[in-house]
Amino acid sequence: MWLLFAQTGAVIAQDIPTGKFLGSYYNGKNFESFVFTREDPLINFNWWRGSPGPGVSKDNFSVRWQGRFDFTAGDWEFAVSADDGVRVYIDGTLSLLAASERELPKIRKEYVGRKPPYCCRIF
Repeated sequence: MWLLFAQTGAVIAQDIPTGKFLGSYYNGKNFESFVFTREDPLINFNWWRGSPGPGVSKDNFSVRWQGRFDFTAGDWEFAVSADDGVRVYIDGTLSLLAASERELPKIRKEYVGRKPPYCCRIF
């Protein structure tokens, strides 16, 4: 799975980092069994042949990433690739929903006149 956000032209908890993601890893496709949490500086993984970490099964797992980011004013494009479904929330608003790999759109957001940090949650 990877997530890209690049400039083109929720509840924020104390432990959610700024400028990187806090990944919570679970066994089960629907976050059934929590395994561990770690900081991931970016989301750019290919777990096709293995587990994302100790104790997590190599198939049928889920990850919830949360992070705060200081987006400068302007247009931003968000793109994601995943072999199953994905949801992306930006500041508590569902911004991208894809039920399968075939439904992975790009989204554009404009940030003007708002103070960062913005909260991103990826499921």
